[in-house]
Amino acid sequence: MKEEKQRYPGPAIYGQLVNRVAKGGGIVFIGKIIGKGAKFALQVLLSRVLGTRDYGLYALGFSITSIIGTFSMMGLHSGVVRYGALYRGVGDISRTKGTFLSAIVISTISSIVGSIVLFILAEPISVGLFHKPGLVNIVRVFSFSLPFYVLMVVLQYCARALQRMQYDVSIRDIFQPLSNLALVSLLFLFGFGLSGAVSGFIGSVALSVILGFFLLQRAFPEILGDFSPSYQVRALLRFSLPVFIIEFLSFLLIQTDKVMLGYFRSAEEVGIYNAAFVVSVQLGLFLVSFNAIFAPLTADLYNRGKIEELDRLYKVTTRWIFSLTFPLFLILSLFSREIMALFGPGFSIGGTALIVLSWGQLIDAGVGSTGTILQMSGKQDIDSLNTVFAFLLNVALNFWFVKAYGILGAALATGISITLINVARLIEVYKLLKIQPYERKYFKPLISGLAGVTSVLLISRFVRSNWVVLSGILLCVYVTSLLLLGLGDEDKVVLRSVRHRLGIGL
Repeated sequence: MKEEKQRYPGPAIYGQLVNRVAKGGGIVFIGKIIGKGAKFALQVLLSRVLGTRDYGLYALGFSITSIIGTFSMMGLHSGVVRYGALYRGVGDISRTKGTFLSAIVISTISSIVGSIVLFILAEPISVGLFHKPGLVNIVRVFSFSLPFYVLMVVLQYCARALQRMQYDVSIRDIFQPLSNLALVSLLFLFGFGLSGAVSGFIGSVALSVILGFFLLQRAFPEILGDFSPSYQVRALLRFSLPVFIIEFLSFLLIQTDKVMLGYFRSAEEVGIYNAAFVVSVQLGLFLVSFNAIFAPLTADLYNRGKIEELDRLYKVTTRWIFSLTFPLFLILSLFSREIMALFGPGFSIGGTALIVLSWGQLIDAGVGSTGTILQMSGKQDIDSLNTVFAFLLNVALNFWFVKAYGILGAALATGISITLINVARLIEVYKLLKIQPYERKYFKPLISGLAGVTSVLLISRFVRSNWVVLSGILLCVYVTSLLLLGLGDEDKVVLRSVRHRLGIGL
């Protein structure tokens, strides 16, 4: 008992840490719910209006543009979170301001260059590489969005470094998706098809940049004040460039499948696969929500040598991430074809691919914030090697599987690659920091999930029910089972924080 007290932080300190993650994660979660709902509605709208072929061209053009955009960002948004949080934490206003301004200026220049390059190379990429002439104009129009998109992300991460989570989610997770949906809907009403879809995206990111600057000035008035900035270009690039390799290859890791499908297969198959991918990434909602506040906390705790607090925090956040993700994974697996049919005729054949992609997302959630811990503890060079290996493996698997199995092959390649990189990160976090996310309480959601699936299978065997109703039953049984298995003290802290944040009684 004495040893246990020495290992873990006191209840007051630990309660404060969990409270901060719960509140911050709750804010991000609400924003992500709104944003993901808008993005999902947009994808359903696009697929139903454009059809499988044009929707596939849109998805392929967006993937190409996003790859160039991630390259143009150079990992600066992650550097902003690390150094912005550190300098702000010690009250160094000059360096905080210099960090933000350095990232904004560098990313603006690099994204303009990327936009010009993409516009010039649109035809060689579309015709020479993908053999799709209809893609040329899409890529060219998309290229105009690059400077706005990159600036939007950097401004969002400035707010995250300041731990102003309400501003963080407002920029990219609420305003941009909602404005994108509104603009595209309006342009569709006026008869603009594929061009309207692309133009709506450009308008939404441009408006989001304006909002981002306004919110940054409110959160950090010194950005326009008399404080002389201490520019941190060298430190920022030293940290950001290795992280850039990680994030760029990580992004390629999840885009290679669509690019390979576009190269070997038809635009229709790209469209069907993209719909399955869009649905599966909804499972990342909780991991992203907790990561948003966990990243600056990790940098701060590691910098102050609070490894015990970090260890315990890692355990509880991972268990909550998995517990919230697992029932959604079960629903996507049980009703994959019905969910894919929402996108319109011809999309339901992507049901099996959806199951495979969802499995990869579940593994990602199940190991928790391993990548964030490595990066925020200064081990970004190691994580870059992980990502290089996973990317090369993904390319090889896609080359092999896509040619043979099409949509399913792309899903298998991506699922295997995501699984292996997460296992590697999990082992490295334990070896380097001696922390890991698992404890006996981790098995409670597994038991609850089994109870939920069993209930649904029994009911569907004797009573004909809609998949939406069965999904609701699964969720009810899952939550009830979790409550019956009992909540720990840290779970009650999280629930109290959520109750306070949402203003509801639990």
